[in-house]
Amino acid sequence: MPGNNQDVALAIILVFPILSTLTVGLRCWSRLLGRHFGWDDGLIVVALVESILRSPAPALWWIKYLLDLVIGSDTKLTYQGYQSSDVPPLSTTEKVTGQKYNLANQLLYNPILAILKSSVIVFLFRLQDRWHIVRWNLYALSVVNMCLLIFIFLSDLFQCSPLRYVFDYPAMDSAAQKAAGADANGIKDGKMAKGGHCINQIAFFLGSAAFTIVTDIWLLCILAIIVWRLQMPKQRKMAIVGVLSMGVIVTALSIARLAIYAQRFNPNEDRTYNIGHTVSGAEANLASIAASAATL
Repeated sequence: MPGNNQDVALAIILVFPILSTLTVGLRCWSRLLGRHFGWDDGLIVVALVESILRSPAPALWWIKYLLDLVIGSDTKLTYQGYQSSDVPPLSTTEKVTGQKYNLANQLLYNPILAILKSSVIVFLFRLQDRWHIVRWNLYALSVVNMCLLIFIFLSDLFQCSPLRYVFDYPAMDSAAQKAAGADANGIKDGKMAKGGHCINQIAFFLGSAAFTIVTDIWLLCILAIIVWRLQMPKQRKMAIVGVLSMGVIVTALSIARLAIYAQRFNPNEDRTYNIGHTVSGAEANLASIAASAATL
């Protein structure tokens, strides 16, 4: 096949989990040495494990063994990184397998970020800033963060009816079209015959990404207030600001992800050649690094 972006996509997918694993390992090691291992450290380890599990690396056997949700890598299976004109026709089984991985990816992405935010929030509570505005904002953000985790997860899981239509739609649509006596394009009485229906997925994905960005910015504002109120030499305070500014990078990447996914949903976009889907894994792993850096 002609030149493609798949090698670049796989490199991005592999590098960021390695970096985040090293950073979280350093965090846990430093906390254990100081005998300060706490709930925030436990939460970030859980998020790291989830982040690794959702990484569509070519070593498919361990993903299948641990998750049993997918039997192949979406990036490899559906030729992500290749121009659509160069992609060979996929069988219905291959399409269904790719969609199973896609669903698993969706279900894991938001919980990772929410758990990482919870880790940072717990860490900020441990700083014991007594100002009521800071504490009430931390409580409010905790509630909103957990509500978003539950709402987005359940919405992802039940986005289609019947539930399996989200990944099995190629086979279900084909069966429905045959049963309805539709033409070669699947049209019956001027309408596309389908085996199920889904929510407005584009609006849901972009909307949930926007809410995630809002909570990112909210957390950064709380961080800024706490750091500003810390009683310490200016030079040390600036060093802390430098470390915490990694959170700004994660938020910027979240905004970039929103823009990238808006472009991917463009009907004129070549979705297989576009490797913007890799930004999700990069974002989750950078969030792990940012959450760990504050405690090193």
